Amino acid sequence: MNENEFFSTEYPKILEKINKNIYIYLFTKNTILISYFLFLSFIFLFLYLKTYVISFIFVSLSMPLFFLVKKISLNLDYKLNKLNLSLQKFIDLKMMYGKKVGRYLNENSFEKFFSDIKNELNKSNLKF
Repeated sequence: MNENEFFSTEYPKILEKINKNIYIYLFTKNTILISYFLFLSFIFLFLYLKTYVISFIFVSLSMPLFFLVKKISLNLDYKLNKLNLSLQKFIDLKMMYGKKVGRYLNENSFEKFFSDIKNELNKSNLKF
């Protein structure tokens, strides 16, 4: 595969997959924020109504859920950060070599360059 084939066929596919995963991430992140808001609003509602026993039961039952949502949120942040690093590395290499990748690298090195980029994206543990 040469430079022109890569940037005309594979590069748009990689960007499309990255964009799709970022949209999924943002949707999930917004859902998590809504769940935080609902969790806190129920707590304040019960406290306001002076039903401390119900409030205590609700909080004790929902704390595991709260920590699970927090863990999912941190995991998504970690995956997106890895993906951003991979994408930034890819963009840096593209900027460094520009449209002259084929001129600076021989055919075998370009194959390695392409496989390294794909490996970096796959290491992010997002479904590609």
